[in-house]
Amino acid sequence: MRCRKARANLQALLDGALPASDEARLRDHLAACEPCRGHLNSLRLVDEALSTQPEAEPRPELAPAIMAHARAQRGRRRPLVPIWLEGWTLASAALGLAACGLAASRFLPAAGLPDELAVQASGLLPVALVAAFGLFGVWYYRA
Repeated sequence: MRCRKARANLQALLDGALPASDEARLRDHLAACEPCRGHLNSLRLVDEALSTQPEAEPRPELAPAIMAHARAQRGRRRPLVPIWLEGWTLASAALGLAACGLAASRFLPAAGLPDELAVQASGLLPVALVAAFGLFGVWYYRA
């Protein structure tokens, strides 16, 4: 077992929630790894310190406040991208569509020439990418 996986399982070991097979592998790792043993000891100290603290009772008005906040947030979408990028996606959609129209005006007259057709078609790739990015943004930010 590597240290990263071992450290991810240390709290489960302390809580007694680790399957027996994983616990045996973790204990083997801890026998050979001083840094992970130190990390386990730190977690034990934290657990002991927290167990001596009295349990706090939540204020009675906390639950209604949480529910009111949850109701207010329902239906709101959290964007995956920063808000400033919204404008860029819409602008790239407009530019991409305009570029597609420009490329089509150059592409259609050359339809009879196969060699030039391939050259012009390869020039459409960046235009298609810009248009796709913009259309994704329009789809994502739709109301």
